[in-house]
Amino acid sequence: MGTKLVLSIEDLPAWMNQPVPTIQVPSQLRDPHPVVAKLRDSQHGLPVVGPARNRALRLLHALALAAEARGHQVRAGTEAGQRDPLSQLVFVVQGHEVVLRVVQLKDRSKHVPTQKELAEKQRWPWTRIPDHDYTPNEKLKVELSRWSEYFQTTWTDGVRRQIDEKLSEILYEIEHRANLVDRRKAREEEQRRLEKIEQQKRLDRANVLFVEAHRAEVLSQQMAAWERARRLDAYLQAMEARIAAMGDPAEAEAAREWLAWAREHAQRTDPLKQRLALPATPEPTYSELAPFLGGGAHRGFL
Repeated sequence: MGTKLVLSIEDLPAWMNQPVPTIQVPSQLRDPHPVVAKLRDSQHGLPVVGPARNRALRLLHALALAAEARGHQVRAGTEAGQRDPLSQLVFVVQGHEVVLRVVQLKDRSKHVPTQKELAEKQRWPWTRIPDHDYTPNEKLKVELSRWSEYFQTTWTDGVRRQIDEKLSEILYEIEHRANLVDRRKAREEEQRRLEKIEQQKRLDRANVLFVEAHRAEVLSQQMAAWERARRLDAYLQAMEARIAAMGDPAEAEAAREWLAWAREHAQRTDPLKQRLALPATPEPTYSELAPFLGGGAHRGFL
């Protein structure tokens, strides 16, 4: 049989009910966001060169301000302990982090070997001369940290639309990922709750089966003791007849002493001479419950 899929429709959380407005990119970078100001002054934090660098800073500035306007936190990627040192911004949405970076695209051209490369190749044949050269151009790409669930991960300058027009989509994806984390956690918590309930049900069933098995065992022991008591009564009657036929008074006296003790013992061990009631159930250990956790009926009660 095929896998059964169950689809459900859930409302967006309240904090996502407001649509992401259009994000305007300033034409100049004046009074930049503090994180963007650090990137501007850093040599390695934003690996974008040429005129594209200023534009990348303006894009990041616009995204940071828009995110904070919607109640989110923004901090530098280098301050977040991220493994990727090229991540420029970290957005904290509902306590969940989404990492973003801007990458500069490059033009590829056929590589023309230099005289030095040709000389090294002649001297060391295993030396590899690259086939292409890569030169940074004016186009940019925005990347978000990859997750198992997402709508989109990258946005690139295109012929018809540049990233400037896609910032609202990027911020929506950032919020969407945080929402997914919340929903996933809610599902996991619900799954743990259901598993805990099911585990308790299994323990309850195991306890019931353990009690039944214990009572059945006590009943079996009582039956065995009762059968033994019936045989013992017959033996005591035969013992009494034998004592009556003894001719030696001393031997008869010793035998009657033994008979008296035997009768007291029979009285003590006969289950029908004792109080009849449900036996007390001992507190089981987990190892004693383990045979009953599978849910099957205990076999061989009697």
